Amino acid sequence: MTLQRLIVRGATAAGCLLIVLPLPGVSLKSTDDLQLPVSPSAVAWSHMRVPKWSNGAVVDVQNDNSSNPLIWVLDRQGQRNVSFTIADAKSIAIYDWDRGLEGMIALSGSAVDREGRASSFIAWISPDGTISQIVQTSSYRPRGLAFAPDGTIWTYGTELMTGSASVLNPDAGIFRHFDKTGKMLGQFVPQSTVRNSVDFGRGWLRVSADRIAFYAATGKYVELSLNGAVLMDASLPLPGGQSKNLVGGLALAGKGQVFISAQSANPTAEQQGNGPKGIGVYVLDRAARAWKPLLWRPSGASAPNDFGHIFGADGDSLILNGHPNLKAYRVED
Repeated sequence: MTLQRLIVRGATAAGCLLIVLPLPGVSLKSTDDLQLPVSPSAVAWSHMRVPKWSNGAVVDVQNDNSSNPLIWVLDRQGQRNVSFTIADAKSIAIYDWDRGLEGMIALSGSAVDREGRASSFIAWISPDGTISQIVQTSSYRPRGLAFAPDGTIWTYGTELMTGSASVLNPDAGIFRHFDKTGKMLGQFVPQSTVRNSVDFGRGWLRVSADRIAFYAATGKYVELSLNGAVLMDASLPLPGGQSKNLVGGLALAGKGQVFISAQSANPTAEQQGNGPKGIGVYVLDRAARAWKPLLWRPSGASAPNDFGHIFGADGDSLILNGHPNLKAYRVED
């Protein structure tokens, strides 16, 4: 099928919005903005991370690498924060976070006590701010985590050999599954199957009703079934070919489609690699093992702020950053 392209032009050529429909049966349709009591774009929180949209709320972390990080939640009921502390911890680094269907918040990270001893952990925080559970993960560093619809948690991370600062434990599983009490239910994909820990460095983890999707800034993509079987293990270079271009997020929609947002040049064939930089939304073409462009718009002050980077998915819709409200794009067959 020939690629179809629709260009909607604004007042200037620099302000055009490019919409690309590359795959039969996959497209995005803009729907109503998400009207929250407080616009995320209007909140000037300092020392924030890239937000996530998770189960009906924008969730973000403030004051990371301090003794008292704050977890911000912005939903249709308003804006609130949850304080997170660990007894005797001098500094707490938050690696990742997510929000479950019932409002439970999960965190992964590491804490350093006043004697300089470090320990990795996973924590569960109840919706009212009471810390329900903190589980130390020993030498396993859970770099990312995500709630499954059943309330369990999946993580990805690395584990070093005892007494080593750089050698991976070959038998340790990269992906791990925990129940609501913090008990590990299983570990999958031994570290001996990857070249080095860089493959699973900075990355994104998402879980749906039937699969787990992981993508690293190095271009490593892994997809698992809920029983831990590897469904796909591929090298998927980023649009533009450089890891720094991936500024947005990863989303796993309700029907198993996988999306990323990235900074890249205009993805049309005649301008590939040339022209102004912009923000694009890409879908995983599993057959071609490549990211295919769906939406793209130029960056810059004169460009329309129709959408920004992916914050997450809400069923069959992508939730994108925007101004002044979040933008919802429905995934259509």
